Amino acid sequence: MEKVRVFLKQDGEEFQGQGYWQKQGEDYQLQFTYKEEDSTVEVLFIHHNDGTCSIREFSKEKELYLYLQEGWEEGYLKTTVGMMLFVTKLEKIEQIEKEDQRIYEIGYQLGQSEADSLLHEFVLIIEKNSDGNE
Repeated sequence: MEKVRVFLKQDGEEFQGQGYWQKQGEDYQLQFTYKEEDSTVEVLFIHHNDGTCSIREFSKEKELYLYLQEGWEEGYLKTTVGMMLFVTKLEKIEQIEKEDQRIYEIGYQLGQSEADSLLHEFVLIIEKNSDGNE
């Protein structure tokens, strides 16, 4: 398990949180929490072995939403610690190296169908020091 700081941009709003990367069986997981107004929101981001990805976001009050995105077979990037980050082929991934940290930005859009006029933009920036600690 690797501790990371997470910068989340969602539908134009920005949040900061912290959490953990880990490999669970054949899947890769990013679990983190962030503050939204007066509540704490937990996010579980899973890249499944079959190439699909699911994002579950919930607060203590209620589950906010659950997404499942198909077709994540392209756009893999392995980090120096062997973890895998992922993007859809429609979006970008950027790796920016600074002195003692690496920042990975994952951008993607999620919608119910291609005909959806309202897609959710969800960008994660995972920042970690070279030793894997904050």
